[in-house]
Amino acid sequence: MPFPHLQANPNFVDGVASRDVVISDSPSIWARVFLPEKASLVRDDKAFKKVPVILYFHGGAFVILSPDIAFYHQYCEKVARKTNAVVVSVDYRLIPENRLPAAYDDAFTALSWLKTQATAGNELVDPWLATYADFGKIFLMGDSAGANIVHHLSVRASSSDLEPLAIRGQILVQPMTGGPDRLRSEVVGAKNGSFSFQTNDWLWRLALPKGSDMSHPYCNLPAAVMELAKVPLPPALVVLGGVDWMHDRQFEYVASLRKTKKEVELLDYEKAKHGFFIYDTEETGNFLRALAGFVTKRSREARA
Repeated sequence: MPFPHLQANPNFVDGVASRDVVISDSPSIWARVFLPEKASLVRDDKAFKKVPVILYFHGGAFVILSPDIAFYHQYCEKVARKTNAVVVSVDYRLIPENRLPAAYDDAFTALSWLKTQATAGNELVDPWLATYADFGKIFLMGDSAGANIVHHLSVRASSSDLEPLAIRGQILVQPMTGGPDRLRSEVVGAKNGSFSFQTNDWLWRLALPKGSDMSHPYCNLPAAVMELAKVPLPPALVVLGGVDWMHDRQFEYVASLRKTKKEVELLDYEKAKHGFFIYDTEETGNFLRALAGFVTKRSREARA
């Protein structure tokens, strides 16, 4: 059964409006922008007070889904509402037609587009971003494959001239990662039917450059981080689920970030499954509150 889609609605409904924008014609990249109503009500000296921007990348194992899928649309509405930030949810190229690094390239194109929005003349700037966006408070966020994208985008951004953009943090929710070995949480997942080694390996074979194995840095994030000791990455909020089959490898990723002296906060929800945030659960509520706190804290540090 196909996933239901939702149209963007430029009118405020339950505190959030949305509209679609074109980022690139070649390759074709678009995004759905979510504007929290609270941002439109706050004024400072008769002008709208600027709010942070969250550049979001959806999950789907690099092979499925898009920003207009109903549950991602609704989830981004929740994120915009809770953080009082403009959320820009990016549609990137998928496998198997477009192997990695196509998705990573599209992510950087989207970030570069934000830079253009911050520097172009008014006639070229998206009106919502022009009015409400604080380009000095950019957050990179994604889940699963999207969180994998965020990691690689943060690395690439660290050596790029993005002024006047300033990336204040990255939020990685259950990042998709893998490796040549088999970890405990994967073995447990295989036994209870929530995980398939065969499917996982097949997906990575479709995603990685031809001839690569699962030791490739696109896939094996814990090992990749160990090569980044001198790379200045933005502060990270990493969110894990205790019954996610990728939990142990994701935990290794956090350990690698800490070993290389990266600033990282960990949220590890014992009962959360992969993709838990889609559902209205206690863990989701706790996560969204923590997310709002992270965005607020890192935004205030930007003013210090």
